[in-house]
Amino acid sequence: MSGQFTPQEVAALQLIQEAFPLTSRPFADIGAAVGLTELQVIALLADLKQRQILKEIRGIFDARFLGFQSALVAFQVDQSQLDAAVAAINAHPGVSHNYRREHWLNLWFTLSAPNALSLEQHVERLAELSGCSRFFCLRGLRTFKRLVRFSLDGDAAPAQPDIVEEPAPDAPVETYAGLPDVTQRGIMQRLQHDLPLIPQPFAEIAQTFGLNETQVFDFLAYLRRSGKMPRFAGILRHRQIGYIANAMAVWQIPADRALPFAEQAAALPAVSHCYERVTFPDWPYNLYTMIHGRSRDDAERVIQALARQFGVSAYEILYSTDEYKKQRVDYFSEAFEMWEKNISYCSGCAS
Repeated sequence: MSGQFTPQEVAALQLIQEAFPLTSRPFADIGAAVGLTELQVIALLADLKQRQILKEIRGIFDARFLGFQSALVAFQVDQSQLDAAVAAINAHPGVSHNYRREHWLNLWFTLSAPNALSLEQHVERLAELSGCSRFFCLRGLRTFKRLVRFSLDGDAAPAQPDIVEEPAPDAPVETYAGLPDVTQRGIMQRLQHDLPLIPQPFAEIAQTFGLNETQVFDFLAYLRRSGKMPRFAGILRHRQIGYIANAMAVWQIPADRALPFAEQAAALPAVSHCYERVTFPDWPYNLYTMIHGRSRDDAERVIQALARQFGVSAYEILYSTDEYKKQRVDYFSEAFEMWEKNISYCSGCAS
């Protein structure tokens, strides 16, 4: 796959996926690392966007530290109601990803909502609107890995697992007194959008809010330190670079082996996400791994190797076949309260 890219493109894309420079002249710093000038880097990234390789460069926020709760949700929807179900689900402002998967649970989406609202009630209402016959709301317990990084040169360096306990909804979060709340909210909302390809993009952000760059970088350091914005990175369109097989493997792992299994899975470059989630009597899978491969054979080799290593036979592989929604959640809008206000809850919905 690296044959479709120049060495400088490979180096730049790898760098911005891992550690985009939060500096006054980030494109100059990227250029110094990959052997290009600042303007050459800007032109290179603009070309990669034009070729539909690079989607955007932005902050990736953690809903948990912004006063939000989230869950992975699985719906069983009849084929005849699928289009209407997709429309109803995608209309919710807290849905960031929505996929059809090869399984009797055929619709899988991620849902976020402010802690002050009831996530379960939102799921129940979406089930009613979708004609869903059965569903599971799968809240996270531990995050072992959440790092979407696609190799373009065959690099197989493992990413370090990042084990994070899911905080309680009322867990205290570090606050920041350096800027007014309205300014903080405005900057975070701006950081969710694509960074402009200009020599000093953060200076433009500072100017928008009547600040200097130092104030913006101090705030960025706080966002990283507090966990609110764990990453600021370039996001690639993985199918355009050859990663066409996207498998979610769900595993039933005994409690005493869950941590070793998750650590091993998280260390694999092909695994972008690894979570521990709640279970149900009729859905006993506690660990979830997202595997990206250039073919189904690639993905299944990773899954089968894990299964053999840990002697696991209770697992399922769910391939995504249709992507219905993939976009950021605007955590700083009033859309959630408006959705709840406009949709009356059903009574007696149950999974």
